[in-house]
Amino acid sequence: MIGQRLPGPSARPIDLHEAASLYQHHDWTLRDLAQHYGMSYSAIRSLFLRYGIALRSRSEAIALARRRHPQRFDFRGDKNPAWKGGRSKDSRGYITISSLRWKREHRVVAEAMLGRPLLPHEVVHHLNGRKDDNRPVNLQVLSRTDHSRLHACQHDDTIGGHRAHGHVPNSNHGR
Repeated sequence: MIGQRLPGPSARPIDLHEAASLYQHHDWTLRDLAQHYGMSYSAIRSLFLRYGIALRSRSEAIALARRRHPQRFDFRGDKNPAWKGGRSKDSRGYITISSLRWKREHRVVAEAMLGRPLLPHEVVHHLNGRKDDNRPVNLQVLSRTDHSRLHACQHDDTIGGHRAHGHVPNSNHGR
């Protein structure tokens, strides 16, 4: 019976009506009740089950724990045990950095150089061709059109067997 006072192993008797109210309406956990009444968690749980007091689902218990102890469940960024410093290489070979979301580092560096966000038609070109070299001296902001022309250019401007990067072809070239 819910209103019945049961003797607990401690000197404090257990009022199941009070315990159920604390659990259901005041966000107490079974562990809180066990400590309050000087009992074990499993003893309180058994009493609730024996007298038909509904227990929280696992998802409800986790949601309550997150509300009561948010710091225990915050595994973002450097609080995550798998944190690698916020820098990573994506599948295309570009360095990405983490802030609120993952961004490509060369774009962040270029925006800092310009003092403004990149415009939708702007891309960042790596002058030496190395996608992981994001030094400002190696980055050039180009329009998508100029960047496409640069990479489509079939000139034989080679140095040491490699195409010379950084040359933006004239749009009137060959006319």
